[in-house]
Amino acid sequence: MFLNKNLIFKNKSPENIINEIQKETQFYIDNKKIPLFIGGEHLVTYPVVKAYANFYKKLNVLYFDAHADFRDNYNGNKLSHAAVARRIFEMISEKNLFMFGIRSFEKNEYDYMKLKNIFFDTEFKNFEMVINKIKNFPVYVTIDIDVFDPSCMQGVGNPEAGGIDFNFFMNKIITGLDKLNNILAIDVVEYAPPYDPSGASGIFTAKIIRELLFVLNKNVKKR
Repeated sequence: MFLNKNLIFKNKSPENIINEIQKETQFYIDNKKIPLFIGGEHLVTYPVVKAYANFYKKLNVLYFDAHADFRDNYNGNKLSHAAVARRIFEMISEKNLFMFGIRSFEKNEYDYMKLKNIFFDTEFKNFEMVINKIKNFPVYVTIDIDVFDPSCMQGVGNPEAGGIDFNFFMNKIITGLDKLNNILAIDVVEYAPPYDPSGASGIFTAKIIRELLFVLNKNVKKR
């Protein structure tokens, strides 16, 4: 999961996996590192954010995804990729969670998000406003690569039409992230190689990660 360390979770329960990831994340916090995490399913974001939320009381989360991930549970399981945004919301204020690219909801998710005043912006119309609002505060960035359109990113488990492309990512998202002064960490999740035998999605994901590493390098120099 981590850029410089692989964590293997064979035959472990979700609770044990979450505890192990949170413990590893705490190492980076304690040593003042600014990591980039590469995950499998989006649930891996939960223990990482949990570690940062315990340390930074005014943590902001930028959440890029095609799906709301705001179910209370998925088949009775509260620790699920389909519920990860809701678990994060329960740790931080609704004023500190900013969701972009969301274009797939269940009705109960949508109703709950409206009830709780969760910020979500499918078309990125308020992206610059959010960046300016949080640029001097601690920020965690999570990117589910299904935020991209399936025409350029086929290697995902749950593709959704109407997503962004690489030029938008560079001109809008990277430009915005470069304005932030206190990025704590970034994760990139949900790349699924079997869904794109051509390998093109892997190359695309590698370019995304490269650009995000450039963002983190610039951010380090601002400290």
